[in-house]
Amino acid sequence: MNNKNTTAALEDLTLEAQLEAVRAEREQARSKRFCRSRLDPYRAQLEVLRFSYHASFKELQLWLLHVKRLKITKSAIVQRFQHWTKDCARNHGETSKAADQAS
Repeated sequence: MNNKNTTAALEDLTLEAQLEAVRAEREQARSKRFCRSRLDPYRAQLEVLRFSYHASFKELQLWLLHVKRLKITKSAIVQRFQHWTKDCARNHGETSKAADQAS
């Protein structure tokens, strides 16, 4: 009977170890995610157009199409601006919630 309890305890440890390995693998996969965007080379110009000249995202889309010959959706531009905002907050040691509350 003691042998069964020991075996069950070992199986629990094995399951726990397997779960920890899966969690470590997921965490590593999460931390590796970084995709470069076709918009990244134009970030400075896009930010100037957006914040200094108050260009809409549709106007940015048309500027990219006509001036840079880059066909991209408006939603992709919006999402990239959101990514850049999160990235900027992360680089300055702020959380995204703190940045949202400050707005």
